[in-house]
Amino acid sequence: MLAKTFVMQNLKMLNHFRLFTTYPNIRAFFKTLDGLDDDALRKSSKLRAHSINFKHGITSMVDNLDDVDCLIVLIHKLTENHFRRKVTPKEFEVRTLLILK
Repeated sequence: MLAKTFVMQNLKMLNHFRLFTTYPNIRAFFKTLDGLDDDALRKSSKLRAHSINFKHGITSMVDNLDDVDCLIVLIHKLTENHFRRKVTPKEFEVRTLLILK
């Protein structure tokens, strides 16, 4: 329950906004967000939607820590989706560090 509370309280759109303002080169992975200035990005419904999807993805993984078979499928799907977009392990590392702040 503590992990789920952490996820719900800390994974908000502000965290995604901070990702894009701290590492603006990552915006290029998000074609609909690339080129937006910070004000437009902060107001973007597409950023809100992505943040919600991200939150649900993390929550699904936390909820399935006791179901390793399901967790493997979730992680595999996540890596396939990001591999297709040429996201490197470094970008994943950056995201993880921002979550932990």
